Amino acid sequence: DQTVVLSATCQATMPDYTAGVATDNCGVTVTQSPLAGTAYTGDQNITVTLTADDGNGNVVNCSFNVHFADQTSPTITCPTPANPYTVNSGCSWIGAGLDAIIADNCGTPVLSCSINGGGFVAGDANGYAFPVGTTNVIYKVTDASGNFTTCAFSVTVQGVIVSGVINYNNPSPSYPNLPYTPMSNVTVTLRQGITDVYTATTNATGNYTIPGVCEGNYTVIFTTGKPVGGINSSDAAQVNAWGVGPQYTIEKVRFFAGDVLGANTQLNSADAGRILNYFVTGGATPMNPRWTFWNKGETISANPVTTLSKDVTLSVPGGSGPIVQDYYAMVTGDFNMSFVPGGAKSVMENVTLSIGGTTLAEPGVEFELPVTAGIDMEVGAVSLIMNFPTDKLEVTGVFLGSDPTSPMEYAVVGEELRIGWNSLIPVSLQTGEALLTLKLRIIGTMAQGETIRLSLTSDPLNELADGSYNTIQNAMLFVDEIGGTTTGVPGILPNGKLLLENHPNPFVDRTTFTYTLPADGKVTLELSSLLGSKTDVLLEEWQTAGTHTFSADLSTYTVGVYTATLRLTGKSDESSRTIKVIRTK
Repeated sequence: DQTVVLSATCQATMPDYTAGVATDNCGVTVTQSPLAGTAYTGDQNITVTLTADDGNGNVVNCSFNVHFADQTSPTITCPTPANPYTVNSGCSWIGAGLDAIIADNCGTPVLSCSINGGGFVAGDANGYAFPVGTTNVIYKVTDASGNFTTCAFSVTVQGVIVSGVINYNNPSPSYPNLPYTPMSNVTVTLRQGITDVYTATTNATGNYTIPGVCEGNYTVIFTTGKPVGGINSSDAAQVNAWGVGPQYTIEKVRFFAGDVLGANTQLNSADAGRILNYFVTGGATPMNPRWTFWNKGETISANPVTTLSKDVTLSVPGGSGPIVQDYYAMVTGDFNMSFVPGGAKSVMENVTLSIGGTTLAEPGVEFELPVTAGIDMEVGAVSLIMNFPTDKLEVTGVFLGSDPTSPMEYAVVGEELRIGWNSLIPVSLQTGEALLTLKLRIIGTMAQGETIRLSLTSDPLNELADGSYNTIQNAMLFVDEIGGTTTGVPGILPNGKLLLENHPNPFVDRTTFTYTLPADGKVTLELSSLLGSKTDVLLEEWQTAGTHTFSADLSTYTVGVYTATLRLTGKSDESSRTIKVIRTK
């Protein structure tokens, strides 16, 4: 048998096989069929017959096979993938555009492919579900003669990148250019069903990144161990006011933070009452949940008609580019947005409580102690936390202003007296008027000259809010120190008291002090600035028991608040009474 190799055009001609193949004693002629020069295309086998004839009737022949062989390999050009691809079907990318360019000199070859070293299957990789990661692909093209050529490439698939920043929703009206507080160390989890699929943690600037997220719908779970705080009566007041209306557009995270009961996703007086109780009791019953998170920029303008879901969700569409989703965080209950994570309230020392005078009280006998305004102000919410000596005092009630029929919510928590109040109708106070009145009782006895002083704790939740429920800056309050009933001064009756008052108060230039002496003695009347930097003696002389008046020209004093102290010195004892006096323009 013979082999003839086809050309690059898959063609060849039959060779001449007659020469030198036969001999004869009288000469011979050899013929060939098919004839030499006959053209053939394609891989095939042809039977060739040679016939020898001596011309005398003697004829012989022989046959053999000629294989016109295709020995040229097909050609192939693999695709160049545009890596990386993004998942477009669950956690896979469905192959597309992975066509190969194939050719052969003898017809149409057959393409097959192998994925990650597996067996070859007919066709290309289009339609294959490539998983996240890198997949190695081999293409093989084979012609009809079994000649083949291969090429290889890789396909890289990534999930969708989800990233963003989480900030506390605490814009400052006073400092609008300050950035919102970033929430660090917050765990962000993408959950499907009951399975936590992806997790990331925010960095110091509140940023998080979750790479490789598959197509699908997720519930976003936020976890933080940050301490909560910043909840007081102002939050309750704003929740109540928003619920009653007029309602205005707010971030939905703020709405959900105010909806502390969550029964019907509406802000109302019940939510306000829960917030107020939380403050007054010092958070005895924690909010559930303690923290609220929601998509930044989603707002709400009115109480919804139907119940809203509080689940934060994220939809990751197939084939999408990176998704940037920012979130806001808030402490549940901090509706006025004043909390600063890692701090407390955004503004410190908004209210001060100073001693205005001395109130004498008998042990075991209930008495009233007013807390008065040091400046003119309109008050819509009260949040006060006082240091309260529970071994010396018992509180039996707290009421608004001087009205015993208007009780305020309060609680004694440890050594603190916590008082909370808010109203849709604010109270207007002039300097010297009572903001609230404490009903107290001295426990046990008090030593001669001993006094009890109430003061505000250093807690920044101490705050007075105005009629719009914004913090009143530099609010001033006064309260008397508490002294036991004066004893040991000759001529003092059991109920005798050293009394002192002035009128008018506040005054412009002059004021008249009226005082009652329970016994004879040396009388000294002193006027001091609140910080004690200036003390003047207005009166110093011996006087008899009874009621006296003293008119003072104080026009040279600057406008402000002062304390006037009346001292009565007897033969063996001394008593005093202090009040506040206010000079105005």
